[in-house]
Amino acid sequence: MSACLTPTPAPRGIGPFSVNASRDADTALVAFRGELDLAAAPCADAALDFLLDSGARDLLIDLERVTYLDCGGLAVLARAARSAHAVGARVYVFRAQGAPRELLDRARERVPVPVF
Repeated sequence: MSACLTPTPAPRGIGPFSVNASRDADTALVAFRGELDLAAAPCADAALDFLLDSGARDLLIDLERVTYLDCGGLAVLARAARSAHAVGARVYVFRAQGAPRELLDRARERVPVPVF
């Protein structure tokens, strides 16, 4: 599964964003790339919802290639955690670096997702 939200060339103020996902039994690996922000939120939400709806019970969200994270991106992760909890699934975030990692660390109480 792969999706890209931003048209090329991107309008000013909207950065590139893409989602790559794979699934093996009950585990789904989702790799976000680019700017996980308010503009990218609908695409990110759709990918995570699809995986949960199709039966994934562990969502592993790789943020290694996320270059920017804002409140819209944090909301995506919080919604995923709530949706997962409602169906007995779990969400894990890993490999966030730089400013995205710092924001995740500061927002731990509002975004109840394990970050590795």
